[in-house]
Order: sequence, then structure tokens, then C-alpha cells
Amino acid sequence: MVRVRQPPAGRCRRGSATSPPWSGWMSCALPHRAAVWAADQYAIDVARVSPDHARIGRVNREERIRKARRRAAERAPQREAEAAERAAQLHSKVSAVGAPAAQRRVSAAEQSPDAVYLGPQKSPREWDEAVGIARLTAIGAARQQRTITYGEIKWAIFDELQMLVGHSMFAELMVAVNEKSDGVLLSSIIVHQDDGKPGEGFLPYAREMGFEEPLETLQRRAYEHFGTGV
Repeated sequence: MVRVRQPPAGRCRRGSATSPPWSGWMSCALPHRAAVWAADQYAIDVARVSPDHARIGRVNREERIRKARRRAAERAPQREAEAAERAAQLHSKVSAVGAPAAQRRVSAAEQSPDAVYLGPQKSPREWDEAVGIARLTAIGAARQQRTITYGEIKWAIFDELQMLVGHSMFAELMVAVNEKSDGVLLSSIIVHQDDGKPGEGFLPYAREMGFEEPLETLQRRAYEHFGTGV
């Protein structure tokens, strides 16, 4: 009997090609990665015993991958519906508080001696969750054809995680909420409360990413895209 080594431990991150970027709003891609890892190890181990076993191991690995991809495709409509519902819930909660009150609550939390701040290196798992919350909260606003303020995004994250996004990390968060597959810039609708515009770094970032249109056009494209699906 060939003993297959155990796959390494890992942590949940935002979704991969075979897992959604949320369950609620997050999921763990580890089960699929672990299955592929185990299949690889099996193929290596049995190759030392028999070429036929090695061939069977490769076939089994390919079949597992096909099945995982098929299951992911079958669950896609359900995942999209769950994501849309979660986006609506987050947006509704933020809207009920209002932008001024959300900013006041965030400011009060920042003044607390017990304030805990997020960061991709400092707290990677929570950072991934914060990106998911920010993204879905903004998508909820886009579906309503409206902008959403920095304070509302910060409060949505704090309300869910009891952790804050500091000023130095907020620009990185705004980059992270955008996904290449969107074809639009979701961060274009995340704005300052006072002037209703994104931060001064947004347009240079947009140009760097190949978006040359005026801000109003970028926002309209985001509304149109997320108005039809997440």
C-alpha cells in the first residue's frame, strides 16, 4: 500500500478559479488546492512502485480537476444570487446609518485606545475579509446608481470586523476592491463626503490601468456593469 502524505495547512483567502470570492462574502479555496496537492503526491509516490499506478494517478487527478470545475460552474448562479443578496444587505445597513453618522462612528472608534487596525501584512485573513466587505458594499451602492463615501466603507468594515482601516491603508483597499474581470473601476464610485469625488490618487491610478475616460463616464460604466450582475 502506498501512503500518501497529508496536504499542508493553509488559510482561507478570497476565491480562486474554482471557488467564489464570498460565502456570504468569503470562501475558502483550500479544499480544491489540497485535493490537487494530494493527487500530485499520490502520482509521485506510486511512480516509485509501478508505471501503471503512476498513469492511474494522473488520470484520477485530471478527473478530480474536471469534477471540481464542473461543480463550480453548476454553482455559479447560486453564488451570484448569494453575492447580490449580501451586497444588498450591506448597502441597506450602511444607508440606514447615513454618511455623516457613519463617519462620526468611525472617528470615535479611531480615538479609542483599544482601536485595532487592519493591514494586508499585519492581519492578512481579516484584510481579505475587509476587501470583500468593501467590494460588496460598493456593489450594493452601484446597483442603486449612487456613490458611497469613504466613511461608509470604513464603517461597514468596522461594523462587521470591529477593526479599522487606517489612512495609510485605505488607498491600497481602494485598489483591492477592483477586479480585472469587471472591466470597470468600482472604486470610481467611492468618494469623499465633502466634494463627492474620489481621492486625488484615483485618476492617476485609473490612467495607469488604461481607463482614460472622465470620472463621470467611469462612474456611469460602473453603475451599468453592476446594475446587471455582481
